[in-house]
Amino acid sequence: YGLVGSEMCIRDRYEITDVFNMPNPFSKATNFIFQLSNRADVTLRVYNVSGVEIWNHAMFGEEGFNSIYWEGRDHAGDRVANGTYLYVFDVSFRDSYHRAERVTGKAVLLR
Repeated sequence: YGLVGSEMCIRDRYEITDVFNMPNPFSKATNFIFQLSNRADVTLRVYNVSGVEIWNHAMFGEEGFNSIYWEGRDHAGDRVANGTYLYVFDVSFRDSYHRAERVTGKAVLLR
């Protein structure tokens, strides 16, 4: 929101930016960092190279920088193998009319 003259303007940009994980490559755990332009429901899914979802995390993201910590474990709590993993962020902005974004990337696990 911002004031222009005496009128209120509503921010119309809904986006997720600055998406990365660090460290990358990682040996035990990694943080997925991302920035939201507005409040949003966020789901992070991690897939192996065969396309099987091995882990996910859902959260409410605030405007600004956010992070999700992954310990390199699957849904069962087992450590995943060395290799490349694909991640997908699905973001649904709360203050919009069904505005959604999807961002993908790669994380590398090396023990």
